[in-house]
Amino acid sequence: MKLSAYRELFRTRVRDNDPALADREPADRTVHWWRRAYPGHTRAGYPPVALVVTDAGPVALANRQQAVADLSADCWRGRWCREVRDYNDDGWREYDDAVPIVATTLERDRRYEGTAS
Repeated sequence: MKLSAYRELFRTRVRDNDPALADREPADRTVHWWRRAYPGHTRAGYPPVALVVTDAGPVALANRQQAVADLSADCWRGRWCREVRDYNDDGWREYDDAVPIVATTLERDRRYEGTAS
């Protein structure tokens, strides 16, 4: 599935040529490649991926949604963490390596096409 390929691409790190970092060690001068392409992006984590579904009735849409969710869960679900001292399932999810997915239908997207200011 392409979502796992996006995550691998988002993980890719490249050398940052910012002169302000010139005195740092080479390992400290790397950044995610997409941050160089979108330098004003300040949100933590990866950029969202848009998933647009076309030509689907309500049943087909629900089936596609479930199939995509099942096939790509490792990309968006996050990583379960808990303290070693805990003997129960209390914990939290870390989303630092998760790909945010924004899903819509083509019909819905077209409705809002002319409303952006």
